[in-house]
Amino acid sequence: MGAEEDREVTSQEDKAAHLFSHYSSLLGSLSARSETINWSRLGIQQHDLQHLDSELTEQEVHQAILDAPAEKAPGPDGFIGDLVRALHGIFQLRGRHWNLLNTANITLIPKRDDAETAQDYRPISLMHSVAKILAKVLANRLAPHLHSIISHSQSAFIKGRSIHDNFQYIQGAIRHFHRSKTLMLFIKLDIAKAFDNVRLDYLLEVLKQIGFGQRWRGIISLIWSTTSSRIILNGESGRPIQHRCGLRQGDPLSPMLFTQYNAFSRKQVNKGCYPQSAAIQFVTHKSDVENLQLLLEWFGEATGLKTNIQKLEIYKVNCEALNISNILDHFRGNIAEFPCKYLGLPLRIGRTSRADEQILIDKIGSKLSGWKGKLLTRAGRLQLVQAVLSAIPTYSMTNFTLSSWAVKRIDHLHRNFLWKGSEDAKGGHCLVNWKRVCRSKFLGGLGIKNLYSFNRALRLRWLWLKWRQPNKPWAGFQLNQSNVKKDLFRACTRIVVGNGRQACF
Repeated sequence: MGAEEDREVTSQEDKAAHLFSHYSSLLGSLSARSETINWSRLGIQQHDLQHLDSELTEQEVHQAILDAPAEKAPGPDGFIGDLVRALHGIFQLRGRHWNLLNTANITLIPKRDDAETAQDYRPISLMHSVAKILAKVLANRLAPHLHSIISHSQSAFIKGRSIHDNFQYIQGAIRHFHRSKTLMLFIKLDIAKAFDNVRLDYLLEVLKQIGFGQRWRGIISLIWSTTSSRIILNGESGRPIQHRCGLRQGDPLSPMLFTQYNAFSRKQVNKGCYPQSAAIQFVTHKSDVENLQLLLEWFGEATGLKTNIQKLEIYKVNCEALNISNILDHFRGNIAEFPCKYLGLPLRIGRTSRADEQILIDKIGSKLSGWKGKLLTRAGRLQLVQAVLSAIPTYSMTNFTLSSWAVKRIDHLHRNFLWKGSEDAKGGHCLVNWKRVCRSKFLGGLGIKNLYSFNRALRLRWLWLKWRQPNKPWAGFQLNQSNVKKDLFRACTRIVVGNGRQACF
């Protein structure tokens, strides 16, 4: 493992000391704020959330226990979900000595295959069962209110919203301004260690402005101030780290708190800039770029969410008539060209290329060599095809229509692995026609997804959402749907005219 001084550490003691030092500086220290928010200037709408301050009920705790996974990795207490379900009478929790229960073990998950430094690992917290039950009770209380609290433009961590909405919005905006010949610079932002840099003082300010009561904020403060974690290295736990900043990854309440923490970023920075994972900014002058960078610095000082300059990128749309070199003279990020990656998907002005599809095919193929398919039974290979290989392209197919070439290549990999467990199965190895294999089990098939039909259904879903949920952030842009899909949607749906608000004549 590489240390910060470019020195490799190999012994158990040196690795443990390095990890303790790294996460103590990241989670156990807090710098003073040089900027604060003038909340009165933002005009934030307050919500009536005082009922969340009511006492926890036994039914809520019981439901949180039932929601716990039965056999998930245990925390410091060693209890798994099945054992926790046998506990009773823990719903009258008090803050005294809560630090003894609010503990967690941090297990490090590598972000990539060649992970060498502490930054290459993702810290996942395995919480104490009692602390996790409390977090789950609070999360269950809060979840129904997120739709009214959080803007429709933010879709992460909210049930019923999809990360694909953000991609559809960005893609639709870029293509719209390209077709309309509008000058535009697309700025893609990345927040450095967003979860690890959340500040309690700013979070409490946000909760107060939203309308959360004193008791709710007090519980959040209690949980935060008593949190401690130990790093697990090769099965051994390290010294405790007292948290002073950051949210725990693995805590059921953390994603909801982060959503509120970042809920008003757009108002704080700019109406056209949403500092979460991407931003759209219309700039025609040099001062616009300079002011944007100053606003991002100010936002980072006030909230702790600082922009990662190394991953800050700007893309040009219809900027041939502008003196870009002069406008971006003091831009500290990278000047890039389309296509690019956004939310793990290829973002380009034109159609998806075969090169984009090849990346998806290679990702599926990379799974096969590590599975030793020839050593598995055919039933085992069938489960892997259904549960893993067929699921990999779902994320891409939700936003793009795969070409016939890509579908055939993916089906070829599925077929070869199913019948022979390798990549070179011949026709004689295939016992049943592939179209029949892709039928449902009720029709004599094996239940493997038909990629053509599945891709079409995922794409038609956007037309359905356009009718059912007109407040989606991408609703104002043209959907990239062929006339055939539009005709199919019209043929299989029935529209009843109500008050006429959505009727187009």
